[in-house]
Amino acid sequence: MAQHPRRRRHRRVDALGRCFAQIGDGWEASILNLSASGLLMRLRRGLTPGSSYILKILLDGHIVVVEARVVRLAELDEECFAAMEFVGMSTEDAALVRRYLHR
Repeated sequence: MAQHPRRRRHRRVDALGRCFAQIGDGWEASILNLSASGLLMRLRRGLTPGSSYILKILLDGHIVVVEARVVRLAELDEECFAAMEFVGMSTEDAALVRRYLHR
């Protein structure tokens, strides 16, 4: 059986209601799912596809700061769903993300 071409590299964890993000100058977003390489979030403001943003993510009482690039975007009514790929974060923040994903 052939592998599906969109197979994910990293396991995604449902984060709805447990993880939140602040984008750039303070826009707030709900994180729907999270992996070691990116996330899917819902917000009330559109982002620019292909652009990178600095995100502050609240994980279990810790703030993780990452640079993430918009890889896909869908707008529905007044909400925006953005698939983001991590392009930069500190070693310490990467460890916090891994620990959150494997709890």
